[in-house]
Amino acid sequence: MYGLFTAQNQNWFEDIVRPLNLPLAYDISHAFISFKGDNRLLLEQIEKLDSYIQYFHVVDSKGQQHDGLQLGTGKINWEPILPFLMNRPYIYEINLKDITAAVEMYESHLYLLHLSKHTYF
Repeated sequence: MYGLFTAQNQNWFEDIVRPLNLPLAYDISHAFISFKGDNRLLLEQIEKLDSYIQYFHVVDSKGQQHDGLQLGTGKINWEPILPFLMNRPYIYEINLKDITAAVEMYESHLYLLHLSKHTYF
């Protein structure tokens, strides 16, 4: 059994999202996990869904389970994804060691800023 909007349901976009023109909130790590850590499949799906994605959940992962990692510490290749993030709202969904100090989120933001200065798009 799988969810309606998961990668295991290969027709979710063609049968549901496209006909209804649904806007999407796209969770990058969940998609990466559903693609078993395949960065190529992740980028292909983001490119395919580009005009439907309104909002991103941004968190790194090793691609096996929901691990909520700080950006740059997992296996997601952020450089090709960065141009898609720059024109949309997003939120960091990172596990925090201390919920009163969002250090991992701050460091993740610095990581994206560093990438944006070195990525030409």
